[in-house]
Amino acid sequence: MVEINADQLYFGRIEEITIRYTVIRTLDLRQVVIPNTTLISTPIKTFSAEELVR
Repeated sequence: MVEINADQLYFGRIEEITIRYTVIRTLDLRQVVIPNTTLISTPIKTFSAEELVR
């Protein structure tokens, strides 16, 4: 899961990364295409679930 604060806040999974753009699937199942030039200058937070190890 990622949080991207571009022109608005997006939270979801990255589905595709190309040379020109990145596609994100939001929690409400919308598909958002963000140009990579925007991502270069945008704060991005990543979230991952860590497996419990004993």
